[in-house]
Amino acid sequence: MREVLVKLLPITYKTGCWSFILVGIGHIVTSMIIPVTPERTNIIQEMKNFSISMSGTESNLYLFHEGFSLMMGILLIGYGLLNLFFIKASMVPENKIIFINIVVSFIAFF
Repeated sequence: MREVLVKLLPITYKTGCWSFILVGIGHIVTSMIIPVTPERTNIIQEMKNFSISMSGTESNLYLFHEGFSLMMGILLIGYGLLNLFFIKASMVPENKIIFINIVVSFIAFF
């Protein structure tokens, strides 16, 4: 039984890493090619009208939304790549790394 788990772990681990990378790429691509509808234009205008003052800087909700969305995609890609590098360093990652990835994935799922 342990031998089967040791053989399946690298495959499932790599699958999880590539899932994070692909979801990050998909997030960035879909945010860039989303169609402009009249409803979306109205929402964007409302977000632009909502100003935010922070640390002496004036901004709006739309810029915060776009920045957060872009960073979300980049962080997902980075998280997946970082974990792929862990598997390059050793054949099977440590249990602590696997546990952290399970917790992060579970939180992201909900």
